[in-house]
Amino acid sequence: MRILITGGGGFVGSHLVDLLSEEGHEILILDFISNHKNLDHLIKRKNITHYFADISEPDILPKLIQKDEVYGSVETIDDVHSLNPTNPYSASKAAADMIANSFKHMYPNLHINTLRSNNIAGPRQYIRNIIPRFSCLGILGKKMTLHGDGSSRRRYLWVKDAALAISLIIKGGKPGKIYHTSHPESYSNLEVANKIGSYLGLKDFVELVDDRVYNDTTYPAFDQLDIKTDLGWEVTKDIDDFLPETIDWYKKNINLFKEYLT
Repeated sequence: MRILITGGGGFVGSHLVDLLSEEGHEILILDFISNHKNLDHLIKRKNITHYFADISEPDILPKLIQKDEVYGSVETIDDVHSLNPTNPYSASKAAADMIANSFKHMYPNLHINTLRSNNIAGPRQYIRNIIPRFSCLGILGKKMTLHGDGSSRRRYLWVKDAALAISLIIKGGKPGKIYHTSHPESYSNLEVANKIGSYLGLKDFVELVDDRVYNDTTYPAFDQLDIKTDLGWEVTKDIDDFLPETIDWYKKNINLFKEYLT
């Protein structure tokens, strides 16, 4: 199969490239702001072609040929069509979701699937997210800053589980369907900080700062019956399973991020 992966040089995208290229598919990566380091191990594979270009350029695609925040701060989902983002970042995700949905109505024969997921974590993620950021801060001997009292809770999905879900949907998703992936367990931001600090053997490593103007207290656990029934997908790792190898990756690559944390 010939597969175009936009954002293939990014966090989740590069792991999806790993999986699909190992299966022997022909991969086209379109990514303008790629962290090329994420793809160093793939650069010699003959079934991968890189196009370092901007997808917003109108002439690009003719030449070559998602997240839980959209629901807002809730524990469960009663209506998969009810989106209630609580900040501009989440709203931008919901907008992209709706644009894709509009194409389903305009072009019924166009096979479009939507995947909504909890937070995804693992190696190669940029340090704006809590696990890579706290890992790097801890490695550098700096304090991990928590907004408020650190009680906001999140669910973390192993990046390879996320990549597998995308791969399965590409190959067997039912046209037009919305799928959900999530981890059943949630952890407070303080619990995550303590797990990282414990693995690194740190003491006195947390600093509490003023909370954000609005900070979602939690994100939902999705009903994943559809993706399990249709595609056989399920969670394979908990945060305690993948956190050590994730932290170790940042130890080995700390020089990539050190300048952003000084």
